[in-house]
Amino acid sequence: MSFITATGVAIQSVEEILDELAAEQQGQIDPLVGTDPTNVLGQLNGIFASHEREDQEAIQELASALNPDSAEGAILDGICAITGTIRNGATPSRFSGSKKLSVSLDPGVVVLAGVTSFAVTADVTIVFVATETIENTSVVTASFLVSAESTVEGPIPALSGSVTTILTPTTGLNSVNNPFDAVLGKDIESDTELRLRREREIRQAGSSSADAILSDLLGLEDDAGDNPIISAVVLENVTDAIDSNFLPAHSFEAVIWDGIGAVAVNDDVAQIIHASRSAGIVSWGATTGTASDGSAERFSRATQRPVTIVSLILRYRPGYVGDAAVKAAITTAGNIYQTPVSAFAVDGEVPFSYYISIVMQLAGVSRIESIQWHLSGDTTKANVDLEPNVREIATFDSANITINSSAEGT
Repeated sequence: MSFITATGVAIQSVEEILDELAAEQQGQIDPLVGTDPTNVLGQLNGIFASHEREDQEAIQELASALNPDSAEGAILDGICAITGTIRNGATPSRFSGSKKLSVSLDPGVVVLAGVTSFAVTADVTIVFVATETIENTSVVTASFLVSAESTVEGPIPALSGSVTTILTPTTGLNSVNNPFDAVLGKDIESDTELRLRREREIRQAGSSSADAILSDLLGLEDDAGDNPIISAVVLENVTDAIDSNFLPAHSFEAVIWDGIGAVAVNDDVAQIIHASRSAGIVSWGATTGTASDGSAERFSRATQRPVTIVSLILRYRPGYVGDAAVKAAITTAGNIYQTPVSAFAVDGEVPFSYYISIVMQLAGVSRIESIQWHLSGDTTKANVDLEPNVREIATFDSANITINSSAEGT
C-alpha cells in the first residue's frame, strides 16, 4: 500500500503490487493457486495492478500539488492565492518615462495613440505602437517625445537607434528614432519566480517590521492586478541619533524601484507605509504620498546611475554572434536584475564577473581580456565591481556600451 513519508507519498511498483496480491491470494485461497501470467488469475492480477499503480500515481501527484515547492501551473496559482500572491502576467516592452521615442512632426501633424506604429528597421516584425496622442501645435517642424509599447508581450528588445521605420505613413510625420533601448517587458511569471515571490511576501515576523513593510510593498497591486514595484529595500534607524544613512532617529525609509517609468502610484505606496508602520515611527524619503486618512507618508525611489562600459575587449572565433548581440545580452541582463543594490549582491556590488559570464555564454566568444566601466559621475575602473549606494540602482543602455572585438590570432 502507498504511505506517507517525510519526503512525500511513496508508491509501489507494479511488480510490488503483483507480489502483494499473489501472497494474499495464496495465503487466503490456496498456497498452490496459480498467479503467474499464464493463468487467468495472474492475468486479472496484472490488469488490477496496472490500474492500482495509476491510482497511486494520481494520489502522489495530488499530494505533491499541495506543496508549493512542487506544485505547478494552475494548482500553484491556487495555493499562492491563499496567501494573496497572484501570478504576474506578461507585459510589453515600452518606450516611456525618460526613455521615449523621438518623432519629427511638421506643424499640425498628429501621432495617434493606439494607431501610429513604428518598427525596428532590421526586423519590421518588432512593432511598437504609440500609447499617447501628440500633436505639433507650433508653426515649425519639431521633434517630440512619444511613449510606445510593443504589440507583443514579453522582453522584446529594441537597442538604441534601431527603431527608425514608420509603419503608418503620415504626411508630415518625418522620422522616428529611439535614443535609448526599449524598457524590456516580461514574460508571464514562471512557476519558480512565483514560488520565490510568495516566500518573499510571507516571510515576515510581524506586521510592522522592516521585513513586513518590504513584503507589503512588493505585494502592491495596480489596477491591472500587476505588481509595479520590482524590488525594494527598507532602511531603518532605531537609535536616538542620525545614522550613517542620514536617517533621523527612530525612522525608516522605503526605497523602491518601479522601473524607469516610475509606475507605482505615490498614494498607493503611502497607504501601504501608513498601514504598516508602528506608532511613533517616522517614515522618511524624498517622495511624499497621501494615505486614505490624509496622512502624508514619505519614501524614496532608487536613483538611476547609468553604467558606461568604456571598453569590453573580447576575442572571438568563427560563428561569433556580433557586437550588437553582446550589447543586447548585457543590457537584457542588466534590466532583468535591476534592484536597489542592497538586494543585488553581497555588499551592494554590481559584479563585473557576472556580466563577463553572460558574454562568455554567447556563440563564438572565445575570451574576455578586460572590462573597463564606471557609474555615471565616477572614474573608469578596470575589472572591478561597481558600488552604487543603497539608494541607487545601476541601469544599462546599449548606447553606453563599447565593444572592442577581434578574431583570435589577429
